[in-house]
Amino acid sequence: FIEEIIYVNEVGKSMIDKAKPSLIFGLDESSGLAKPIYKYAQKKGVPVIYLQHGVLSDREPTCFRNSYINEFLVYGPKSKKFFVDRSIENITVTGWPKLDEAVKVRNENEIRKKLNISNKKIILFTSAVARQINFPIFSALIESLSALNEFQIIVKRHPGDEILEEEYYNYAKQFNVEVKILNFDLYDLFFISDIIVSYNSSTALEALVFNKPVISLNLTGAKEDFPYVGSGACYGVFKREDLITAIKEILNNEKVRKSLQLASKKLIEDLFYKIDGKSTERVIDVIEKYKFK
Repeated sequence: FIEEIIYVNEVGKSMIDKAKPSLIFGLDESSGLAKPIYKYAQKKGVPVIYLQHGVLSDREPTCFRNSYINEFLVYGPKSKKFFVDRSIENITVTGWPKLDEAVKVRNENEIRKKLNISNKKIILFTSAVARQINFPIFSALIESLSALNEFQIIVKRHPGDEILEEEYYNYAKQFNVEVKILNFDLYDLFFISDIIVSYNSSTALEALVFNKPVISLNLTGAKEDFPYVGSGACYGVFKREDLITAIKEILNNEKVRKSLQLASKKLIEDLFYKIDGKSTERVIDVIEKYKFK
């Protein structure tokens, strides 16, 4: 790792010397790879803007005190507090630019037709990487839904998912449950789904933006790090035998749905500021404060 730091540092310095940039825009604030480059940029009089990359979790390091960065752009009030607590002052809340796509007009019938999806209710499973996480969740879904014919399962595989597509399909065939593995726009899949099932993933938070009920299916007993835990925004399930009850309550119990929606609204505002399609615009406004050569 030391060799990598030295290599990236030297390449970064060479790029700055040759390109003579007016501004550096970074997505890495705290690592040993980024800091030497930012320090060199400061020495050369090149301003640096950092945009938060991904949702902050309880695992984040406490080394976010980079004095070489001119502007910190963060997703929401919760992230701002994270940095303020680390004695950083030059912070602008912009929202998450990725979520600008969430406000795009979509048509459920058109998406279903394009994907050749039936009119059954959809449970979307957004997988993780590890087999030991994915298989217990998927098998619990399959075995539970085998008794509920009105549902189909769509799996949106993580790019690093250790379970192959054919393994998912072969297991589902044993229980005669309709399953599709789709490498398709995640936000379109959120839009047409009735329930999203996930574990320890930022996709659960993105699903909440679409006002969709999320089941956090934790069958490992491991602690989840993401901020939806304990917020009341997701329905937590910790035993596979409780999954059917959770699904039925979410779909049929108005009190449960209302509670999830209220908690979700508060969490989204805290994490992502505004879902108005203008986060990218707010980032550009900050960039344009700087003079370009």
